[in-house]
Amino acid sequence: RPETSPVSSAALPGVCCKSGSRVRADPIVVTGMGAIAATGQGVDALWSAVCAGRSAVGPAELPRPAQHRVKIAAQVRQFDARPHIGPDLLPFCDPVSVFAIVAADEALAQAGFAPHEVLGARTAVILGGASGGMTTLDDMTFAYFSGKRLDPLTVPRIMSSAAVSLIGMRYGCTGPSFAVGSACSSASQAIGLGVTLVRSGI
Repeated sequence: RPETSPVSSAALPGVCCKSGSRVRADPIVVTGMGAIAATGQGVDALWSAVCAGRSAVGPAELPRPAQHRVKIAAQVRQFDARPHIGPDLLPFCDPVSVFAIVAADEALAQAGFAPHEVLGARTAVILGGASGGMTTLDDMTFAYFSGKRLDPLTVPRIMSSAAVSLIGMRYGCTGPSFAVGSACSSASQAIGLGVTLVRSGI
């Protein structure tokens, strides 16, 4: 916290435990950020679009014809996952997992960690999202009703914790790892849980 902050350490509230003791509520520092969005790859691309007031909504590009009333979407376009994720891992990834992994790579690089550095038991992976791999679910639903064979890797791609598991394995994170699914508040709650874990001493 800057020296000019009007909030003193004594004024910061603690978190009460069942025992009646209080957990320290010191400020938590964000040391790295990552982003994959319709505005492009990386935090800089996202922030530039925000500052410029530039919308990334455009005509929806779908793999199959659809009778949707809504014809526009904010999609991640022209993104090639292969330079970022190896051929041994990519078959297990829905696009949502790919985006999460690439964003995590950017965030950890900003924080000063080496690629694939083993982070250990004091590192948690918490991801907030309303659902899992919806692209895979849509593709497999279409395949089923078309009489085609379903991909055996469907379940590892669509489960809500898929991206969490893949990031945890990628960086050797053996602390708490789970997904938060609470609709539109998922991301905010995941951040809040992360803060709680840091303050608890993980």
